[in-house]
Amino acid sequence: MAVTITSNAKHKGNRNRNKAIQYLLAIITVYLEKHGMPQSKKRPGTHHQQQHTPGNNPQRSNHKRLEIAGMIFFSIIGLLISYFIAGANIYWLIAGAAIGVVTGYFFTRQMRKALLKK
Repeated sequence: MAVTITSNAKHKGNRNRNKAIQYLLAIITVYLEKHGMPQSKKRPGTHHQQQHTPGNNPQRSNHKRLEIAGMIFFSIIGLLISYFIAGANIYWLIAGAAIGVVTGYFFTRQMRKALLKK
């Protein structure tokens, strides 16, 4: 008789465990039906992707820094070249720095385009 009680207790334990697993699976399926699963990009329908406006694009700030650093670098190069060519004349130094800034801007824009090309 003790054997049958133990055997019934084991079966009861398995039934309770199975009920608990079924309950958890039911909760998971209700949650997934309510919140939805991510869709494959190959399936038709709308695909919600994170959109970055020009104001909050995280990559844009890095590119601005690159352009500013390039303009500063080339303005210093322009200053040095104009100093060695024309001496300490202030007008030639300003012109050399301005030409260096413009050159640095366009050079870094081309460099950025080349780096971002995929």
